Amino acid sequence: MELEELIQLPHVSGVRCLQDLFEIKPSKPGNLLISLHILLFESSDCKFQLIHKIIEKFDTGDDNSLIVITKDFNVYTLFFQEEEECLQVLASLVALSDVSDPRLLLPFYCKPNRPTQVTSVYDEQQELRWLEFPPSNWEICKNANENFTVSDCYSPTLVIPTGWEDIIRSSLAPTREKGRVPRPTYHRRHRSGRHVRDHCSVLSMKTELV
Repeated sequence: MELEELIQLPHVSGVRCLQDLFEIKPSKPGNLLISLHILLFESSDCKFQLIHKIIEKFDTGDDNSLIVITKDFNVYTLFFQEEEECLQVLASLVALSDVSDPRLLLPFYCKPNRPTQVTSVYDEQQELRWLEFPPSNWEICKNANENFTVSDCYSPTLVIPTGWEDIIRSSLAPTREKGRVPRPTYHRRHRSGRHVRDHCSVLSMKTELV
């Protein structure tokens, strides 16, 4: 499935917006854009953007209006000039917010608009060398989160303490929200000579870093 196929109307002009239920007067007419992952509205006096997955509920009202309710309890009311525009935007947003495959969602989905020579935006080997973790204590496991079975918050390839793959799968991840696991926080010496507090996105429990 291509995400582009879910968008019936990517751009609508002349849209007005109410960002609060207690507002009385809508914004000045502006542009509404629907991308693969973000809903963006901008006019001369109002601007917002929403990731599709943060949208909790949709509703339609009078005057060709679309009510968007988010998971953080914000309410946006969009007023369209034509009823068909309202219905096409609603159908697009419902379809996009219902996508559940992590490979099609941020941050795992990437489809550049122009040709690029970059084959990967993240190199696990390079990152592990930069962190200067003892190589005997850490390993790159390409199957630790295969098919996002541990968590859909992490990529399929993870950097984990050596020999901890089974522990993460069976004991650690199931006890935490969305399968997330602790990350190490440590102090390191910056090039300027200062000591700085830093953290990384590798998976870890209590283990020796040095």
